[in-house]
Amino acid sequence: MIKNEDDTFTGIKTTPFNYTGRTVLGRKSYRDEINAELLRVIGMKGRWSKYPNGYKDKYPDSWETEVIKVVDRKNCDVSEIMDYCVSEGKRIYQNTEFVDTFMIFHDGLSQWWEKDAQQYLHEVHNFKIDKFVVTDKQIWLQDMKERLLVIHLKSAELSIVTDLLILKFL
Repeated sequence: MIKNEDDTFTGIKTTPFNYTGRTVLGRKSYRDEINAELLRVIGMKGRWSKYPNGYKDKYPDSWETEVIKVVDRKNCDVSEIMDYCVSEGKRIYQNTEFVDTFMIFHDGLSQWWEKDAQQYLHEVHNFKIDKFVVTDKQIWLQDMKERLLVIHLKSAELSIVTDLLILKFL
């Protein structure tokens, strides 16, 4: 939140991350989909028949990128959402003292809380579990002046993340 000159606060919304029509997968499930796609084309007839090792033969320099394009048509790796959330937070708080200390509030996405996903956040973005608070009803926070603030978040599952709020109390 940004403190206004009149001592009121204004929340900041990010631009939506669109994963419409795609299923959000945890990191392991996403890797499983990549491996399944790699195996699916091996031994196929038709256009794949001249590539005995599938993607690796057809796209020797970019096979990983090509298989990800196919898997991403139907799926979304939760780490893609995490990368987006962190980059949006840094964008919003660039040139402020909070660029490295902001907090992310998000609805209860179970894939977000999987061990692999939390490890990814910690290793790639240096985020720890205490930088995130999740709820599907209300988040109660106590600000620096000991006043309580209630933030209501939507509990419905959305195909576009429109309820993502990145907040920092000044």
